[in-house]
Amino acid sequence: MAAHDKVVTVYISSVPGSQAILKNTRSAIQILASRGYKVEEKDVASDEASKTFMIENSGKRVTPQIFVHGAYKGVGSLWVLFD
Repeated sequence: MAAHDKVVTVYISSVPGSQAILKNTRSAIQILASRGYKVEEKDVASDEASKTFMIENSGKRVTPQIFVHGAYKGVGSLWVLFD
């Protein structure tokens, strides 16, 4: 499957806990987009259903979290997409 065929969902928070989290989130989205991935953002700060899905499927509350076609790939772990 070509990179542009993959939909990558990045769970973000519009109210991040720190500048480092905000920077990591922006970097993750920028890198994915520059590699041709279709990026869908889900804001866990304003969407309770997305927050619940993220936590139930990853066991983690920290953002950014990356999912590919609904499968959890990691917390900002972009390298797992390029295996």
